[in-house]
Amino acid sequence: MKKIILIVLTIAFVAFSCEEKRDAQLEYEQLRDTRYSSPREGESAAQEYIDYFHNKNAPRINDVYEIRSQYRKMDDFFSKSFENYATFISESRELNAELSQSNYSGVRQLWKNLYEEEQNRLIESVLDNITASNFDSFFRSEIRKICENEFYTWEIESIDQVSLSTPTPINGKIGKEASGQYRIHLRGAVLGLRTSEAILSIEGAIGISDTGSFNYIRTGYHFLEKPIG
Repeated sequence: MKKIILIVLTIAFVAFSCEEKRDAQLEYEQLRDTRYSSPREGESAAQEYIDYFHNKNAPRINDVYEIRSQYRKMDDFFSKSFENYATFISESRELNAELSQSNYSGVRQLWKNLYEEEQNRLIESVLDNITASNFDSFFRSEIRKICENEFYTWEIESIDQVSLSTPTPINGKIGKEASGQYRIHLRGAVLGLRTSEAILSIEGAIGISDTGSFNYIRTGYHFLEKPIG
């Protein structure tokens, strides 16, 4: 019986000795720098540190509380489902400013990865919604403005689409570009007796602003034919 008790005490002493060898500063540095696979894993690691070292003169224990808090904010944020890019940008702006500048490299890196992953998913969804129809409506509106400035004695009667390219993503930017040709049927502005037509080639881009709204940009145009008279 005494032998058993001695063995148990020995094991307990060894275990206690091993526990006491934990280096609080080293563990804090690992906690600060490790990029965990999820916010919840980082929060769990911080909580384990707090549970063990709190009230044990652990160095920088308040920093660990802050690390845990930031992982919790991250976890709460990404537990939501975002339906569109504009909502994501709006709701993430304040938290992005905080976590992208975090004092803890592990927090910064995980936030960056998760943020960019969700951002790219939503951008892809937005780009899918920029179609040839969007460009056709945009180009027709621009053609009316161009003709108002170019032809003082003519009024637009109708606009026919001759051709329209498939919208393609713009390298290095969030948006698509396309070009088209349109036949413009004109009628004399004075008596309305004369008719003529013009053919216009036009290029443009539709991008996404930082707020998630569409930006329409006319990048060029030239007349292939102008009205006679």
